[in-house]
Amino acid sequence: MFRRTTLLLAAALFALAPLASAEVLEWELDGNHSHVGFKVRHLMISWVRGSFTKAEGKVWFDKDDLSTVRMEISIDPSTIATGMAVRDRDLKGEGFFEVDKFPEMHFVSTRSVPQPDGTVKLTGNLTMHGVTKQVTLDLDGLNAVVQSANGPRTAATASTKVNRREFGLTYNDVVEAGGVVVADDVFIEIDAELKRPK
Repeated sequence: MFRRTTLLLAAALFALAPLASAEVLEWELDGNHSHVGFKVRHLMISWVRGSFTKAEGKVWFDKDDLSTVRMEISIDPSTIATGMAVRDRDLKGEGFFEVDKFPEMHFVSTRSVPQPDGTVKLTGNLTMHGVTKQVTLDLDGLNAVVQSANGPRTAATASTKVNRREFGLTYNDVVEAGGVVVADDVFIEIDAELKRPK
């Protein structure tokens, strides 16, 4: 009886071993090898693309259990760059980001749901222009770790679509054809390279 109990206990511990070995690691955004970009329709016929050149963030996850993914990222809207200085100045001002009043945008995840195709639906709170709304990012990656000269690296791409008017970015004008100068929907994509903190 004692031998049978011992064997059953050993089997149970063996079955639980993978769970015990699970490890949620912290990673930092490498700003030198990452890109925070967006695109929005102009005159309803073409795309204007831009980026924010300064962002910081952290991601926590266990590569064997993507339901553990958590993300926090902060973006400096004053670093907006669209390739046109006059437009960048306007985007920093009234009707758009008002960077003097709202010097930071940030996203904090609250829920991670792995998908059958290996991607993740990462839901969280996005604060932009002083307004906080729940959004869901489509997250692809975090499934490969590469050893570099500067330590382990991994990467992911996160994308979503937001309605800028919901965040108080209300500027617009109507063109003669009946459309608007700037569309309401803005598509955001973050290409993140991540490194382990030192």
